[in-house]
Amino acid sequence: MPSIPSERILSRVEAHLRACRNDSALALTDPLLTQLGAQGKLDMPFGLRVQLAEATALEQSSHDDLALKKLLAIQRMSQQTSDWELQAKAGLQLALIYEKVHRLDQSRDWLAQSKAIIEQQGLTRLYPLYTVRKASWERHFGDKMMAQRLAQQAVQTASGQGLLKEEADGHLLLAALLPASAIDEQLRHSFAAVRLFRQLGDLETIGFMYEAITRKYIQQTKWAQALHYNDSTLAVVGRILATHQDTLPVDVLLGHAFEARATIYQQRGLPDSALVFMRRSIPLLLEAQNKEVHTQIANIESRYQNERKQKQIEEQTMALRLKNNQLLLSGIIGFLVLTMAVGLLVGYRRQRADKQHLHTQYAIIRQQADTLQRLDTAKTRLFTNISHEFRTPLTVINGLATQLGQSTDDSIQETATLIGRNGKNLLHLVNQILDLAQIDNGSMPISWVHGNSITYLQYLTESFYSLAQQREIRLVFYAEQPTVLMDFDAGKLQTILTNLVGNALKFTPRQGRIVIHAKVLPGTACPAEAGLAGSQFLQLNVQDTGSGIAEHELPHIFDRFYQTNESSTRHNEGTGIGLALVHELTTLLGGHIAVESRIGKGTTFALMLPIQQRDPEATPWEPAHTRPNGAKPDVLAPATYLPLTATDKPLLLLIEDNADVATYINGLLQRDYQITWAENGKIGIERAWELVPDIIISDVMMPEKDGYDVCHTLKTDERSSHIPIILLTAKATQADKLTGLKTGADAYLEKPFQTDELFVRLNNLVSLRKRLQATYSQTIRLTAPLPVGDDGSPAPTLDEQFLAKINTVIADHIDNPDLGVGHLCAATNLSNTQVFRKLKALTGLNPTLYVRRQRLERAVGLLQNPALNVAEVAYAVGFADPNYFSRAFTETFGHPPDALRKRLKTKMV
Repeated sequence: MPSIPSERILSRVEAHLRACRNDSALALTDPLLTQLGAQGKLDMPFGLRVQLAEATALEQSSHDDLALKKLLAIQRMSQQTSDWELQAKAGLQLALIYEKVHRLDQSRDWLAQSKAIIEQQGLTRLYPLYTVRKASWERHFGDKMMAQRLAQQAVQTASGQGLLKEEADGHLLLAALLPASAIDEQLRHSFAAVRLFRQLGDLETIGFMYEAITRKYIQQTKWAQALHYNDSTLAVVGRILATHQDTLPVDVLLGHAFEARATIYQQRGLPDSALVFMRRSIPLLLEAQNKEVHTQIANIESRYQNERKQKQIEEQTMALRLKNNQLLLSGIIGFLVLTMAVGLLVGYRRQRADKQHLHTQYAIIRQQADTLQRLDTAKTRLFTNISHEFRTPLTVINGLATQLGQSTDDSIQETATLIGRNGKNLLHLVNQILDLAQIDNGSMPISWVHGNSITYLQYLTESFYSLAQQREIRLVFYAEQPTVLMDFDAGKLQTILTNLVGNALKFTPRQGRIVIHAKVLPGTACPAEAGLAGSQFLQLNVQDTGSGIAEHELPHIFDRFYQTNESSTRHNEGTGIGLALVHELTTLLGGHIAVESRIGKGTTFALMLPIQQRDPEATPWEPAHTRPNGAKPDVLAPATYLPLTATDKPLLLLIEDNADVATYINGLLQRDYQITWAENGKIGIERAWELVPDIIISDVMMPEKDGYDVCHTLKTDERSSHIPIILLTAKATQADKLTGLKTGADAYLEKPFQTDELFVRLNNLVSLRKRLQATYSQTIRLTAPLPVGDDGSPAPTLDEQFLAKINTVIADHIDNPDLGVGHLCAATNLSNTQVFRKLKALTGLNPTLYVRRQRLERAVGLLQNPALNVAEVAYAVGFADPNYFSRAFTETFGHPPDALRKRLKTKMV
């Protein structure tokens, strides 16, 4: 009678076998068999049960030869002891092994023998296992409809007896046997199998099931679902690797998952991302193929040797039996020997050819894989080296910024703060790139600490409060449990939360809300695709009321360098690295992340991490006394409305959504220009129409309306068509420049720009505007007709049309002393400020002086009529006081009206 501890050990072994944890099972059977051998109990019923468990673990680990020998020995011993249950179990295992090596007759015989024992002895608990084995045999070598009926029978009988393993295997077979047209039924059985294997703790099979589900969705071209379950596959692999189970099946699973990911990206029009994952899949699949090829070769050679030995035995037996009749049967024997030799020779040559062909194929594929691997390694090394090189100048920049920040001069301190913050932002980006490179190389370490994760998350969230307050966004953190003790990597969790909350702050408008919600859920509540079955897990939701993400973009949200809006009007700047890093780090930590979003409603990221104590020696975590390096408030950018004072400085409108860039440009130009700032294109257009600035500097990539829209809108509107516009952007291709110039931009300046170049551009545009003022003031007269395009001449510009309207209303009311700005505003449908600034920009004269100048120009013509005296001319052009007319005339032309008449009389004489 075995001891209770031994029975418990065997129960643990059988649990490991049901979960396919074969190494763990063998680790327990080895010392137990050694103990039983020392006690002489290996041939006892309990010893045979332990040997059967060992043989099962060997078979599941693909050590079929060893398993076969042990099972045949168990069969012989169980027949001697009349242990029918053990005979049936061993027979079913033998049937499975013979099925795997395609020895169909032996497999069928063992199935029949086991069935007979089960029926004769009433072993009903073994019947589901038999139906699973028989269904598998029929699936591969017999009637597939029969296999389907047997699999359904296995599910029903196993479910009634609570046999989870057999029920799960039945669902697995049904998912494979059902026709392609029954995709919904296939998926139903697949999900049922996943649920049962999760209860068994068989992560490896769950991973392969998720991979199969992914393939089914790929066949249906349902890319979002395919990507979803591909994520689940990778999450399961991460959990398996976290338990240090680095086996060939796991490598195969990971290789197929990467291959599926590449297929999805290729079909979704992302060839670069597809190439990354294809390159990662090839070495894994090649290694698996190499081992499979060697296994096949070994099996071929083994079968060949076995067949050869069998033939030799048959020859010897036949020779003994026919010894007394050699003369009669010598010809037959010779013929049989010759036929057999020829058959063996042909078979041997064919095997050699097959072996050579396999080796040739493997060599070609291996060479291609090595080439791709070298190219990928070289690219990664170059990328990493460049990123490392960035760190040196950034260290100098940040160090100098720190030194400048110690100055007592406020302006220098503000400049140092601006330099330091942007240097740190660039260093943060470089660090993210290096982190991704480390993950790709498999060299990213995990530094586990043990502590209250809720306290740590609250601690991280506090770093964002000041930024949220500045942007008028309500940021809330709440947890349903005050304490959740678990192992976590503090640095990686900080990177994950910083990216998620930082994105939420970017895309949430003023008066919006961001909620960070932490809660603990049991493993049964975990979504199937997360692969976090078993223990509890921590779920952290980051929910915002921002602009949302389009449904067709959600499958790509975690792809590297993918950005949800590639247009020039996308909100905020970004690189597409942050969320990719979040996804990679979450997978590395054995967790899962998902996203839900609706346009105009907001976005929710759900982060799930298993609550475990992975490392018994993990460092305890204690909250620091200082705030973590999170988000800092923006530097105070130029006020949206600056008080416009009476000054000779030109008014410059700066349209820029980046507060740091706006602050920098403001610091450069505030000595020479009066500057007002607009934070996006829409506000910039409204401000331009309201204030009619002398010049505009606009970024191209902005929310609401981009720089191209700003330029086109202002240049095609009479209120603003005269304003010079400089487009300032990082989009520096020739096509981008042509687009900007076609929309009417007067200059196009690339980021990063040289300060001297900006000043030169501004001065040139101001000089050009002054020359235009001189031209308009000298050539435009009340009698000048509008140019028309009927005869091929250029059509009038908006500025010429504006001046024509002004001149027309002046000509119509030239004799009206009350003619003023109000008449000009009514004629052009513009405000007082708009008319004032546009007329001043075009002619250099304000409306009052421009009207007076046009009166005097008309007076010059009237003074040539001797029938009119000076007073009559003054009244005719709208001067109520002849004396004031004479003074204004003298001030404008340098001589009084009488002097002009005398000159005219002299010329006539």
